[in-house]
Amino acid sequence: MKFFLSFLQSNHKHPIPAYDFWEHYIKNGIQEAGYQWMEYPAADWALGLVPKSKEDHLKWKQNIWEKTIEWLKTHPADIFLSYLYPEQIDTLAIKEIQRMGIPCVNFFCDHVRLFKKIPAEFEVFNLNWVPEFKAAKWYKKAGKPYINLPMPMWVEPQYRILKDEANQHITFIGSKDIQRKLLFENVLQQYPSLSLAIYGNGWKENNTPHQQQLMPDYTLGKKLIFNFNFIR
Repeated sequence: MKFFLSFLQSNHKHPIPAYDFWEHYIKNGIQEAGYQWMEYPAADWALGLVPKSKEDHLKWKQNIWEKTIEWLKTHPADIFLSYLYPEQIDTLAIKEIQRMGIPCVNFFCDHVRLFKKIPAEFEVFNLNWVPEFKAAKWYKKAGKPYINLPMPMWVEPQYRILKDEANQHITFIGSKDIQRKLLFENVLQQYPSLSLAIYGNGWKENNTPHQQQLMPDYTLGKKLIFNFNFIR
């Protein structure tokens, strides 16, 4: 099986949040599974997320989709697998790829963070790869095609060393953001006696698994200040 990949690949470094790790994970995972991947080598998919004028964005979209379709005509694939935001998607181009006999699957992991419902652009895909449990309910309710699977992750074999041990302590490792903070606050409100350790950038420097230190009250005023600074 051969996958055509549109996973924010780029030959340039762009001033947008981390995006290039997906390419490493998905390519190595496909290869280890015994399949093949290919890509349009000159494509700059990440450029579609860089802020620009409406005219420049339309030029980027028209250019990349035209070249992608031409590439697929001479380099046929079994599956078109992408990680695309709604503003990057050309539904007519996706339909053209589908008419070529290539099913299209889109992975997206920020539904809950960015949207209140399924973006209309996602409905064109044959299948939506949805890692978020809450967002999966949106697709089920709307009757849209989806599969609820974890985010793609690939670890080098030398690091796949597991110790035979039992540990009942609940631990989260990852950087701090508002969505995770509110999630943990909600959990601790429901289970105040829960022992939870949190490690990663942005949390307390000592990473102490003490819920009162990790989860201070998050008032409405603080929420407004955070969102104002985020938008600014």
